[in-house]
Formats: sequence, structure tokens, C-alpha cells
Amino acid sequence: MFWYPVPGRADVAHIDFPPYVTGRNVFTDAEMDALIARMTGQPGQEVRTGPDLQIRPEQNRSTARHILPDPESGWIYHRIMTTLSVLNAQSYQFDVKGMDEPLYFVTYEGKRQGHYSWHYDGTAAGQAPRKLSITFQLSRAEDYEGGELEFNRTGEPTTAPKERGTFVLFPSFILHRVRPVTRGIRHALVAWVNGPPFK
Repeated sequence: MFWYPVPGRADVAHIDFPPYVTGRNVFTDAEMDALIARMTGQPGQEVRTGPDLQIRPEQNRSTARHILPDPESGWIYHRIMTTLSVLNAQSYQFDVKGMDEPLYFVTYEGKRQGHYSWHYDGTAAGQAPRKLSITFQLSRAEDYEGGELEFNRTGEPTTAPKERGTFVLFPSFILHRVRPVTRGIRHALVAWVNGPPFK
């Protein structure tokens, strides 16, 4: 367990709630530049999907690097912890226990048509269910084309903001995708919050 947030007050999946919540200014431009430089200097791994954790380029074509909690990255965890705790209390009130997985720095490249097709954020074996997901847009919007984060809760896809520094928080069971990046590179920071099954 990587952190312990403020617990929610309700936890039923049928309560009316927004499909996603957005905001900005958790990280400064300088902090995002430093994070990109640090993480792109490390080797990345092809993202694996499905219960058997296989590489499926038709479903996901991206690379990822884990950010482990250590003295160098503790401040990142603290910022995200605070953001998640406040927004969960305001918008979802899910019963969450903490973050079972390290932060995820993911890269989609235009030269590879990087993308992630429609999916839910499933849970790895042996972990508590993922209940909330949050993604931070680290790249400048003008530095890439495509790569829109879309949600489909009602049959009509909606597109989340893509300005640099924007975060998008959403229930992990909401259907979503990242459209193919056709030019440039899109970097994002992703985290998941875990908790007991919904009642």
C-alpha cells in the first residue's frame, strides 16, 4: 500500500456521479519538464493488457515506466494523494483504502500510432479492485496530434481536455480510450486508487 487517503462516506455504484472530473495546476511546467526528462532517461517497457498480461499492439501501443515511492518522488505521491482525497470526498465518496500500485508514466508515440483502445481499468490478480483512476497530461497540446482521452458512459463518447497540466479523475469502471497519436509524443502520469468491492 503506497498511501492511505481520506475514506469516502458512501460506496454504491448506482449513485449518480460525474463520468469524470477535471482540474489543473497540481504540477508546474518546470516540475512536468523535470519529470519527463527523468523518466524518458530510463528504459520503458511495452504495456501489457488482459488478465494474462500479454503485449497486444492492436489494443495498446505504448510504453510505460513505474515511479516508485522514494525520497526523490515522495512529493509527487503527496500531491496526487491530496488531489484524490479531496475530489473523491467532493464528487464520488467511494470507499477507498489506498494505492496498491506505483505511479505509471506512459508514453504514446506518433511514429507508432500509439493508442489504447476502449477498455476499463481492470485489477491485477491479488489486488483490491481499482475504484478511481487519474491521469495527468504532461505534454503540451501543440507537441502532438491525436491522443485524445475519450469516455463512453452513455453510448456517446465525450472528450476530456488535453491542455498541459490538466488532470482527469474518473471511476475505473467507466469505458475509456486514448485515440491514436498521429504526430509527436504524448506523455501522461497515471495512478489508480484501490478499495473493497462495491456494495
